[in-house]
Amino acid sequence: RVDFGVDWTVPTSVISAPAAGSWQASNFTVSVSDSDSGGSGLNICEYGVYSDPAGWTVPFGTARTCDSVPQITVGSTGNCRNTGSNKCQVQIYSRDAAGNPSATDMRAYSIDYTAPTVGAISPASAIVNAATTYSVSASDNSNVTYCVFNVDGVADGNMSVPASCGPSGCTATYGKTFTSAGSRTVKAICGDAAGNYTTGSSTTVTVAEPTLTYPSNTWQRL
Repeated sequence: RVDFGVDWTVPTSVISAPAAGSWQASNFTVSVSDSDSGGSGLNICEYGVYSDPAGWTVPFGTARTCDSVPQITVGSTGNCRNTGSNKCQVQIYSRDAAGNPSATDMRAYSIDYTAPTVGAISPASAIVNAATTYSVSASDNSNVTYCVFNVDGVADGNMSVPASCGPSGCTATYGKTFTSAGSRTVKAICGDAAGNYTTGSSTTVTVAEPTLTYPSNTWQRL
């Protein structure tokens, strides 16, 4: 008598992290799990990486160790090389010893490995105890999410950044009142959702005492 095992149950392959759509600025690890409850056991586990529009940078069907995926590389020649929202897809798949295939699980990630472009703060002058609005130009492949106004090497506060500040650029602003005369070194530090950041060029702001003027050709009573 010959006994045959029967396995009609498909295995499962699931990506659990990082979160779908999350921004990635450097090489990252994808957490996966593969399982088979049919009894025959896992036979092969495969994956692929698709960068839009470059194509399959890791061909789908590339062997991997079950319950893991090789580190996903990010950069101009990496697995994820095209920047933008949901531009890189990681796909996984498995098959058991009975030949049952799992469903393909896919997760897309947003890629940005370029730091924002940040200009110099302006204007370069101020009057003691007079509020002044300072501004800086910034742009990014994805979106600038914050700018910090820095005075003499110390963060002074968060600048106001438009909700949309991508490749076309934007202007971030900050209101500041200096209470004493002198020179101050100011700059902006801006970052994006992927964690890239840039420190802009320094500007020396000259803070002057207010100038008192009197009308000409008038008598003054002392």
